[in-house]
Amino acid sequence: MASKPKTEKTKGDVAPDAKAEADAAAKAEADRLAAEANAEAEKAAPAKEARTELPKFVDVRSRSERGRRRAGFAFTRESQLIPADELKTEQLEALISDPELIVKIVLIEKIVEAAT
Repeated sequence: MASKPKTEKTKGDVAPDAKAEADAAAKAEADRLAAEANAEAEKAAPAKEARTELPKFVDVRSRSERGRRRAGFAFTRESQLIPADELKTEQLEALISDPELIVKIVLIEKIVEAAT
């Protein structure tokens, strides 16, 4: 009678069934986490719809101590908010292109709460 040769397993060897089970468990966990994330996003979605966009402003200030005049305005080192709808396109372009001015476009959002 011939004896069957023994096969030695090392720590790195994993049975194919165990690997498939581990992969399936990992996929199930990833699917569960994705479903939770989607549910959270859907809960947050109504809050996004409740936001109302208010007019844009242009925040302008001078880089220099002596101030700067441009587009019919006088600017100091303190921020000056100008409603964007009060500026002509040429004025806005002049402000933005002036290297002596720091110009930021500001969009203010207001959250409108639904009455409950």
